[in-house]
Amino acid sequence: MSMAIGKGRRGKGTVRSPKNRPKSPIFKRPEQPGQSPVRREKGKGGGFGLLAAAATASVGGERDGGGISELVALTKPAAQNDPEPEEGDEIKGLRIWKVIDKQADSRQKWKVAYDNLEVPYKRDFVGSKSEERHFNVGIRWSVLEDWCKDVWPPRVKAVQKEGEDWGFDIEHQQREWHFPRLPLNAIIEQAYQAICATQPPTPELDGTKWAKFIRDIALFPESMKRTANTHIDLAFTRQVAKNKQGKQGGRGANRVIDIEGFTFALMEVANLRYPDYNDDEKCMREVLFDYVVMIPDINERCWREAKTNAMKQEAIIQCAAIRAQAEIRRKVMYEDYKRKRNGCILIQKWGRQWLYWKAHEERKMVLFMDRAVRRRYNAEKMIRKAYLNHVCHEIYMKKLREKIAEERRKRAEYRKLLRKQREERERAILHKEATNINGTLVNVIWKKKDARSCSLDMTVIMIVYVPTTSASFVFEISESEMRYFAEREAVKTGGRVSYGEVMEVSNLVKLKTRLKCRVVKKAGKKPYPTFKYSRKVQSERGVVMMSRGYNIAHMAVDRKKNVLVPMSGRLYIATAYRSTEAITFLAYDPKTSKNLRASVTLNLLATWIRKEEISKIKRAANARRQKVADAHKILSMYKIGVRYDEEKIYDCIGVIQEWLEVRRKDSVSVIPAKKKEDAGDERGKRRAAMKKMTSRQIQMAAITDGGAVGDDDEDEEVMMSTAMVLKKQEAAAEGSEVDLLGFAAMSADGGGEGGEDNPQDGEEGGVEEEVVVEERVEIPAECELPIADILGNSEEETFMDKDPYLLRSGNEAELVVFLLNRLNVFVGTKKGSKISYSKRHVLMFPHDVQGVVRELSAEKLQGLWRMRQARKYIKELLISRFEKRFDRATATFYYIDPRPNCRLVFPKKPIGLGKDDLDDPVDEWFLDQDEEGKKMWINPKYGMSSYLSQDENAKVIQKCVKNHQAAALGSPTLGEMIRAIKFQREAAERYAEFPDKLSSVVNYALLMHTHEFDLDLARMLYKDAMVMSPENPVLLRAYGLFRMMSCEVPREQTVEKCNEMFRSAFIRDQEGEKFKMCQDAFFHFSVVQMPQHRLALLNYALVNQCIEANYELADRLYRMALRFAPNDKLVNRNYTDFQEQQLPGGMYFKEEIGPNGTVEQRSEVHEEKEEWGEWVIKLDPVVKDVRFKKFWFNKLTNKTRWVPPDWDKVWHGRVKRSIEIRQLGNFKEWYDQKLDLTFYQDVEFEKAKEKERGVGLGIGVFIEGEEKDGGDAPEAAEAGEVEFMVVNPFGDDDE
Repeated sequence: MSMAIGKGRRGKGTVRSPKNRPKSPIFKRPEQPGQSPVRREKGKGGGFGLLAAAATASVGGERDGGGISELVALTKPAAQNDPEPEEGDEIKGLRIWKVIDKQADSRQKWKVAYDNLEVPYKRDFVGSKSEERHFNVGIRWSVLEDWCKDVWPPRVKAVQKEGEDWGFDIEHQQREWHFPRLPLNAIIEQAYQAICATQPPTPELDGTKWAKFIRDIALFPESMKRTANTHIDLAFTRQVAKNKQGKQGGRGANRVIDIEGFTFALMEVANLRYPDYNDDEKCMREVLFDYVVMIPDINERCWREAKTNAMKQEAIIQCAAIRAQAEIRRKVMYEDYKRKRNGCILIQKWGRQWLYWKAHEERKMVLFMDRAVRRRYNAEKMIRKAYLNHVCHEIYMKKLREKIAEERRKRAEYRKLLRKQREERERAILHKEATNINGTLVNVIWKKKDARSCSLDMTVIMIVYVPTTSASFVFEISESEMRYFAEREAVKTGGRVSYGEVMEVSNLVKLKTRLKCRVVKKAGKKPYPTFKYSRKVQSERGVVMMSRGYNIAHMAVDRKKNVLVPMSGRLYIATAYRSTEAITFLAYDPKTSKNLRASVTLNLLATWIRKEEISKIKRAANARRQKVADAHKILSMYKIGVRYDEEKIYDCIGVIQEWLEVRRKDSVSVIPAKKKEDAGDERGKRRAAMKKMTSRQIQMAAITDGGAVGDDDEDEEVMMSTAMVLKKQEAAAEGSEVDLLGFAAMSADGGGEGGEDNPQDGEEGGVEEEVVVEERVEIPAECELPIADILGNSEEETFMDKDPYLLRSGNEAELVVFLLNRLNVFVGTKKGSKISYSKRHVLMFPHDVQGVVRELSAEKLQGLWRMRQARKYIKELLISRFEKRFDRATATFYYIDPRPNCRLVFPKKPIGLGKDDLDDPVDEWFLDQDEEGKKMWINPKYGMSSYLSQDENAKVIQKCVKNHQAAALGSPTLGEMIRAIKFQREAAERYAEFPDKLSSVVNYALLMHTHEFDLDLARMLYKDAMVMSPENPVLLRAYGLFRMMSCEVPREQTVEKCNEMFRSAFIRDQEGEKFKMCQDAFFHFSVVQMPQHRLALLNYALVNQCIEANYELADRLYRMALRFAPNDKLVNRNYTDFQEQQLPGGMYFKEEIGPNGTVEQRSEVHEEKEEWGEWVIKLDPVVKDVRFKKFWFNKLTNKTRWVPPDWDKVWHGRVKRSIEIRQLGNFKEWYDQKLDLTFYQDVEFEKAKEKERGVGLGIGVFIEGEEKDGGDAPEAAEAGEVEFMVVNPFGDDDE
């Protein structure tokens, strides 16, 4: 970033931003707080100084109303000798994003120091293993500390101006945000501890340190110092006087104050500094954050606390984010995590190597300068002192934490005791209610007498509190009375009421109806109310209306149909009471000597009787309407020709006219129907003609005219009606019954088939008779109206202008009889013909019976609904809890509840699932338990199980692989490890103390040789030791191994000299006991400590090669070293020499040892024959030396050889593992199962060999004989000359 200095409108220096500023400038915070981030460059006007943090320059050349609201500049004030910038000078790298007037800077001092980079960000938790855990996610403090580092510039929101980004979004918590939120008590405590820790340290604050503290913070300006000093001393003196221990001769006697006194004294000083503030906390905050926290020690502690708070808040945010993203990120970032982890491991490895190298160099310098002992002694003293201080601090903090925890525990127990007592008091309260009794407002409380939760005592205490007089009236209601009251009030369908039903709030509230309030008036006193509890309800305290014996019917509940069934009753002595509110019946049962009670309020009784009267009126009205309808029907039948007595017709007309007269009186309008004119209508003429026709004529006219007589449905109806009337008249004349249905059916069929005569036309068939119409009764027009118009609206409401008859004065006796006839006694339940009588009978009115019926119906519906919901719940429960798994033994699925506490197994599908079924199991492994409760992993889809998880199985395999890989290195015992560490620690000290002693020189040389790998120093030490004792066996072996390892030139002569040294050492120490300790402590332990170091592996490989003669292990160690350092010259040269000496004729040659497994795996089969059996010749295509290209390989044992095997041993070994098939003369046929081959053995070959001096020739055993005639060479061996053959000596079996 570069800026140019120029003149504005008013001629003052301004800072101008270049036009082509980058969109996202990158600001980097300087590495050191004291280093200025501004880079000066010389411009046209010469050099200039740095801009101060409180510079008065304004952007754009003008000041905007006294400056911008905040100054955030990152530069320090320029030096005095730096010249001022001039016009045209260019400033590059200037880190300023807002400039204001210094007078307008309202920041606190700690903020100014922070913005000026005077508060460095320290790494206090590097390497800390502590972590902050939230949401089951832990983040180490070292990581949080790295996250919460200061971000440059320190702003939260990005500022966008003209499309340019002038800020950065801060992603993590900043200590700057949490610094102003620090608790005042924490700052005061840190300040108190810091002041007391100053020299000389004191447990409490004295006057001298108090005065020095006030001076250091420079709280008061010069104008207030004279007055302030007096008040400062007085504040301290007052707090000393308040120190109680000081008054008793304790700590206060020395004029000291504790932290509480320090707080109050500082508060007085703060109020003195800011007298205009009315808030003590505000004054204290100003003093603490502007002055106290600026003390370096306190400032560092407070910033550390702010950073800790920021890290804790950041931990909460990050843990929540990590928990929310964990499942998604786990799969995506796994590979990246492995790559980074390997990178970190490599970095750590290289870092450790560098640290070890650096420590080694420092150690060398210490040894050469002979200061190791002195430095170690001083370090030991410092460590001991620091450790003692740490232990004392930990003990003190532990006791302090225990004391605080004990105090908290006591306070928690005390609060728990108070809570328990309050709960015990409130546990007994059943209900509270404010109510009005006879005009007096009272608060009624019902509570149990026995407050224990396990108690079933129903005794209730009712407390009536009168607020006006603050008086309480306590009434105790016994259990029997409560039960009796509940059973009498509630309509029960059988059995005794339960405890919960008795203690219901609805029953308790009804008890207040028994309270009686009486206002007591005494002379000279204000009237006050008193309350009494009556054993009778108000209705039982009324007038007795009747008392006599009466037979009351019984009822029972049919549980099968869930309805009430009437039964025969018995005699009761019934007594009726009437009060201002209700009528109550008490029925005394002489058989059980118990009183039954039933009550009905007057309002309910009036509604009930009014409904009865209205229902009776409606029934009478309906009967009259039915009578009118029947009369209208008869007139309609008479009108169409049906014969009736004239007297009956007149009666019907009278009924209709009387009904219409009553309706007219009730102002009910009757709309007369219009009469239809038939004179000039064709339809009327046809009807008149049909009335003079016989039935036969009517039928024939309908058939011949094809519907001309009656063209529409109405004419057909008239025709059919006329025909039916005529048929009735004829049948009546003959004295027979009328068969209208048969006639109608015949008419519908067209009058019959074949021209049959109608029997109603006369016996002669073709004779037509004249219909004689008698004189008919004239029906009034109003009676011919439609029945709907006559009857009117049947849904008209019926009203009663007067009270019901039974409720009128003077009808009390009839009212009592009316109620007695409707009383019923509920006695129990009925199932079939068996009746189960309950212990308590209930007296009920019809409205109570209806309530019971409704309750039974509701119970039935509720039962069905609950049954359905239960089925659904059971199905959901089975689906949520049970799993479907496969059983491999039965090849079927079974159902199991996998929860450990209730493990249920169903071999078949549970009935609760119905037609549905559980989903098929998924193909995955998860943790479960077996029948004995042991953890095991199962796959429910295929029915497989294992007691080891996939990770555990992988760990077992990894452990086996690691053990196999580490088998070459071995595991030292505890004693060997202690001895080796002791040798390593004391080698340098012994050499520094006794440089002329042989053991010191040899041990230090071995340390440099095997652990430090300083070859030059080791060579020098070995040569010095050889001068001291050239025949020492330990030195000869060690020096020989060193020369072999270092590959001294010339190589061939060095190897010969080393072998000569090994032979000399063997002569002097054939068992190698002296070198064994050296081998374990240095060579072997070096490999254990550094299993991946090339030189350590090389040294141990040479030990096994030259000393132990364990060539297989040496070859493996060589290959391990090459895997870690494939281009190392020392390892490659020694391994090449070792391989050359393993060839036939070499120093390390053994027949049974060939190339290693790596060579064998990369090689290919070059030659194979049946006679060789399991042996083949392999070819290594990668090898550089031709001598190592071919080798022998055993397919069964995976062993390699450089030379061919002993074939006699091979064949005899095959005989031992083969099966004898049959005997063919002197030959046995064998079958080799491993090779799946057949071969033959000559069992007489051994005898012939001894007799004829046979000699083995490799594949077989041939006889060495004379030349045949002619001097020719011996021919090929025939059968009997070889012991083993792969071909049948007698030819094929078929031949």
